[in-house]
Amino acid sequence: MTPTPQFEAHSKFTLTDPIDFMTVKEFAAKYRVHPLTVYKLAKSGELKHFRVGGNVRLLPIKEENE
Repeated sequence: MTPTPQFEAHSKFTLTDPIDFMTVKEFAAKYRVHPLTVYKLAKSGELKHFRVGGNVRLLPIKEENE
């Protein structure tokens, strides 16, 4: 009998409050940057993001007055 593999959650995000994730298009419009800039910043690790299928979802940037 072979042992059952143990699976662990590999999430980088721990959420305690609901967050509205943004698409690249929404993020670019809100922060007034080009969508390619958003992709580049996400790829470099400067923006927190994750993929859903082939689509990128981003966490909104916390503004200082929030």
